[in-house]
Amino acid sequence: MMSQVNLLQQKNTSLQDTLSQAQTIVSAVERLKAENFKFYSVKNGKTEEQKIRFKLGTLKDLRVEIELIDNALAEPGVYDLYLALRAPDATIMTNRSDGHGGSVKFDSKSILYSAHTSVYYDRQRKPFYFDFRPSTSEPFVKGNYNVVVYCKGEKIGEEAFTVF
Repeated sequence: MMSQVNLLQQKNTSLQDTLSQAQTIVSAVERLKAENFKFYSVKNGKTEEQKIRFKLGTLKDLRVEIELIDNALAEPGVYDLYLALRAPDATIMTNRSDGHGGSVKFDSKSILYSAHTSVYYDRQRKPFYFDFRPSTSEPFVKGNYNVVVYCKGEKIGEEAFTVF
């Protein structure tokens, strides 16, 4: 009798592990994914040509365009996307006085962000964009910038550009 109980407990534990692994896989598959990052300089409200390298002084405001890829398993609906713009000194650029940036908490982790947008995702590939204006005390400087997009606390895409 005792060996049957032990055997059932082992099978139960094994099934729980398998279920947990399956839930992790489904969660990963349902996640949104961002790709095809494009960077634009914005001057006087007009979007300039797309670049990955900007000459110092020519980048005042930044537009980052991304595409969310089609995913038949992702739940359609409104999603909050957060863009973190990491400067060459490894800090996240913000401009709270202009409404750009802050921090958002997911579960137990807090994420600093530079820009936020809410989008309606309908499982189809489509472009979205973020606009960012740095503060006058933290303008764009020479170096490499890393751009990360988060959704529901998870990184869904990443790309870089350079100011020279």
